[in-house]
Amino acid sequence: MPSVSRRGYWTAWCQVVLFGVSAIVILAERTVLIYCFVYYLWFGHMLWAGLTLGLILPGLAVQVLSFLWYHADGDQRKCFLFFIHLLHLGIFKRFGDCMLSVWHMHGSTGELGAAVMQQADVSALRLLEALLFTLPQTLLQTYILVTTDVGLLSPVSFCCGLCLLSLSWALVLYSRACCLIRPGHLAMPPAALLCQLLWRVGMLGARICSLMFFARVFHWWVYGVIGHVAGECH
Repeated sequence: MPSVSRRGYWTAWCQVVLFGVSAIVILAERTVLIYCFVYYLWFGHMLWAGLTLGLILPGLAVQVLSFLWYHADGDQRKCFLFFIHLLHLGIFKRFGDCMLSVWHMHGSTGELGAAVMQQADVSALRLLEALLFTLPQTLLQTYILVTTDVGLLSPVSFCCGLCLLSLSWALVLYSRACCLIRPGHLAMPPAALLCQLLWRVGMLGARICSLMFFARVFHWWVYGVIGHVAGECH
């Protein structure tokens, strides 16, 4: 029994760290995007600043959906939830809920099922947010980096890297959630998560860079192939 208890404690701790890292990645992504927005304003790049700010708007759909899911699940704290999602903190609250449910879980079947569904919900919402918000930002910031003289030491290059990492991590979380909800499948070990993350980063990074170099040469013809990159994210 002690070995089982220690194993359960280790599993819970790993999952708490997983969700904590996920929240930190999103927070870092949003922080550097705000910094890029200020950077563009400071140097008078109003077009890039406007596009960076405008691409935040599609993320509102995820906040609305998250709020509706809370309401459908029977959560009656409407004012609190509305305020949280108005500040675009719905994903962070869901990660916090997952961390609490995993940490306080006693191993019953009902608690395990509820925890798995919580993780599936936040993974699906995070993937949708990544496709609506992070992917366009990654394309925009990479295009700016490739076609202008901002330089590799500018915050734009750092923003590109963080957005790519955030997008890849969202895909990894979704793959992990798909494994959890399938009957007979076990949770992915940390090594598998790391390998899949490296594969996603390499695959998406190469394709996004290729697409942006194509856009630099052929300009508006890029819209004919941009859907290919979005389709490869699945």
